[in-house]
Amino acid sequence: MSATVPPDDGRGQVPPPATGLPVSPVRFTPAPPRARTSWVRIVLSGLLGVLVGAVGTFMFAALLPSGITDHVSAAGSWPVGLVLTLALSVAAAILARAWGGYGAYTAYAVGWLVVVIVLSGMHGPGGDVVAGAHQRWASLWMYGGFLLVAASAFAPRGWFSDEPRDRRPTS
Repeated sequence: MSATVPPDDGRGQVPPPATGLPVSPVRFTPAPPRARTSWVRIVLSGLLGVLVGAVGTFMFAALLPSGITDHVSAAGSWPVGLVLTLALSVAAAILARAWGGYGAYTAYAVGWLVVVIVLSGMHGPGGDVVAGAHQRWASLWMYGGFLLVAASAFAPRGWFSDEPRDRRPTS
């Protein structure tokens, strides 16, 4: 006589142990993550792009050595602010892609690009251009930043997967 006992998880009938041996606990696998990106992540990634673009546009020249903004005077200098803001832009782009896939990444990139373009053409209180579009540093921020954010779309897919990897065979 083989009686079955319904399990607690509702998956169906499980036969009871035929012997008096202890039964190993059932291991549940978590549900796979949703394939679609939520709208909240897309909107927040777009806002992150706006924030990083605005901070970068105002701060890329802030840490130039001695406040130098002319590329001829700063030829032998290291533009720390520009390097930091470019690194921030790429890191945030990779974060957006890891967090919400290509939908969130696209929202980040569009937010970043729109803010950088808008702020680069704005005039400050003294009549000067905010980002100084005529300077080499500003051009490097705008074009180099756009290329780096666009290049982060081609990061390897394995960087963004939560599935465990198989062990590599040893030789």
